[in-house]
Amino acid sequence: MDRLYCTVADLARIGGNESDLVGYIRAASSFIDQELGSFIPFIETKRFDGNGEERLRLTTPLLDVTGSILNYSVTLTTADWLTYPRDRMWENGPYTGIEFSFTAPNGAVWTDIKDAVVVPGLWGKFKKSIALGVVLAAQQADAVGTSLQVADGSTITPGMNLLIETEQELVIATGAPTAGVTTLSTALNNADEVLTPANVALAAIGETIRIDFEKMLILDKNATQWSVQRGYRNTTKMTHNTSASIDAYRTFVVTRGVNGTTAAAHALSTPIYRYMPPESVVTLCKAITTLLKKLDDAQYAGKTGNSQLGEVFYNNAFPKDIWEKVENQFDVA
Repeated sequence: MDRLYCTVADLARIGGNESDLVGYIRAASSFIDQELGSFIPFIETKRFDGNGEERLRLTTPLLDVTGSILNYSVTLTTADWLTYPRDRMWENGPYTGIEFSFTAPNGAVWTDIKDAVVVPGLWGKFKKSIALGVVLAAQQADAVGTSLQVADGSTITPGMNLLIETEQELVIATGAPTAGVTTLSTALNNADEVLTPANVALAAIGETIRIDFEKMLILDKNATQWSVQRGYRNTTKMTHNTSASIDAYRTFVVTRGVNGTTAAAHALSTPIYRYMPPESVVTLCKAITTLLKKLDDAQYAGKTGNSQLGEVFYNNAFPKDIWEKVENQFDVA
């Protein structure tokens, strides 16, 4: 399953190893996908039973028709059919059926034959993409490479479903850092939370940097300094000498051509977009992911905490209220 509904950055407060978090996110997203439907679109050609009527009810929510519809042996044009409801089920949502238009030149009813209606489409319950404001900092020269590089690492995090031209790519891990984007102008002890780089403009707020073996998250900046979160991602706070190299994480590992799309080469400076699930689905994914991590941390003992500070029983902590809200909000029945 290549549709993830929250990201590692969404889970910053609970901490944990990146690869473990991606695993929990994948498990939570798969559960949502199987039980509630797909909230990131996928491309597929589907077959439906004809009904001998003017209107055909689809068994899978349709976001867009991507090619010619086939009604048994007749190829339809866009003048033949209309999707309904006309304004979709909700904003950025799907259609639930296709009907022949009043003046259709190539038919009037769907043939009454099993699997005779063929619809190439973009499917799912939600389709919303946004521009991330970054471009490829290195070309993806072929359809098999698994590296994606940007100039500002704050814009990308594992768990994102990206759209580059017509290809979807799933970010599954942070890659090796870009070495030596700048250096330290003054030494750091293991408690300093403000550092002075040689050039403050060479990294952005939200980027993860590495000095020696310690990772840090840039929280804010002024004309000469960065405010940072030390010991980021379970690394150890250390002292660092003047002129130490500052690396930045701007390369990510991706799975190519996901959700029915076709992997292809992409040129330098190609814009990067991201598919956005609904906020309620993101919240649900975060809740289930957190539950899975806490269960794992407690070695599935059923509870964590103590009588003084309070105990949480994780076997009773499934986010039922959020689940029911999403289920009702995106019901296509």
